[in-house]
Amino acid sequence: MFKRILIANRGEIALRIIRACKKLNIETVAIYSVADKNAEHVRISDHAICIGQAPVSESYLNIPAIISAAQITKADAIHPGYGFLAENAKFAEICEKSNICFIGPNSASIALMGNKISAIKALQAFDILPVPGSSQTNTLDLAKSEAHRIGYPVLIKAAFAGGGRGMRIVKNATDFDLAYHEAKIEAKHACDNETIYIEKYLNEPRHIEFQVISDHYGHVELLGERDCSIQRRYQKIIEEGPVTNIPMAVIQPIREKLKLATQKLGYHGVGTYEFLYQDNTFYFIEMNTRLQVEHTVTEEAFNIDLCKWQILIAAGKPFQMTTKPLRYAIECRIVAENTKLGTPSPGIITKIRLPGGANIRIESELYQGIQITPYYDPMIMKVIASGDTRADALINMRQALNELLIQGIDTNISQLQLVLNQPWFITQAIHTNILTAAKEPMHEIPA
Repeated sequence: MFKRILIANRGEIALRIIRACKKLNIETVAIYSVADKNAEHVRISDHAICIGQAPVSESYLNIPAIISAAQITKADAIHPGYGFLAENAKFAEICEKSNICFIGPNSASIALMGNKISAIKALQAFDILPVPGSSQTNTLDLAKSEAHRIGYPVLIKAAFAGGGRGMRIVKNATDFDLAYHEAKIEAKHACDNETIYIEKYLNEPRHIEFQVISDHYGHVELLGERDCSIQRRYQKIIEEGPVTNIPMAVIQPIREKLKLATQKLGYHGVGTYEFLYQDNTFYFIEMNTRLQVEHTVTEEAFNIDLCKWQILIAAGKPFQMTTKPLRYAIECRIVAENTKLGTPSPGIITKIRLPGGANIRIESELYQGIQITPYYDPMIMKVIASGDTRADALINMRQALNELLIQGIDTNISQLQLVLNQPWFITQAIHTNILTAAKEPMHEIPA
């Protein structure tokens, strides 16, 4: 077992990893930028080391500084969390060569499955089909030819970027050239890689993802599915699970194919296969080779600590646990932003009051007086509500958001409350474009 783990991240996920380490009696090392010197993960970690200035290029993406911090503090493993370097194959490879365990799949698996194009090709061998198109286009002419072949509207996507960066919907050939160049520039800025591909744009799909966990001894388990269809600007804002309203005859074959693919591809650790689902058909879009932001939905539904098991598997332990959903869970992401303008809302938290009671879980680093900076992702909290049924979980979530109070900055709390009370959300008549398509006055939620 590891003696000391360096956490190459910040915010709520850094706290989440620290808690998992404490369960396993493992010391933790927090890294932080100058802007995060008063962060909660720095305070509660066993050790802490500043690695640079506020910009991510000088801190949380600074590979030499992070490796040096691990060596100085004698950490024998690094947990990347999500975002930043979590799916950076080069970083994982450097960890391997430095005799530091990277808590996640090996660098080869990240290189294969972290690239959307190669991941699509890998899963096609197991009869897991992508959205029509889904092929790399190295030039503008090839991209236009592919768009013409599959028919408009199409979606231009970055092969390596996430969170909707490097994505453009193109409805006709006239708009294609500009969208193509914009997507490449945005992809380059987001992840220093401008590789893009073209796929058919689906108008009203659901976003369904499959949580997988796999050890080094051939044990692979799929821990249900999550519905992440409520999104704005390609960013998930509400997630829930397990998914119960898709026919078993449709979903079970996908489960079996994914389990086989995970085994044959030699993937170890936790991961998430993401699909679009429309007209009783699943279309594979990407794999996340890391812990998801919304892993807490599965944890509450299955009564499992995915972060702890991620560490145990990296340490060579076999996965041994009965996996059956026991409850229903819903997660809301609280974001520091002006929802009318769609812009971040940095500032100082002047007052905060958290919800309580049974079946409510809060993942956050907030406290009164903390400075929310403009340098990092604006998500500041996750609220997870669970219950015996979806209806119970929804009641609990509504009450939690009613109790939650955050002052000093703008947030999306009232907008989440609005969504939770929409008839289409209550009946699960949802899809990824629902915030745009809703007939109700949803003007305060830019889609």
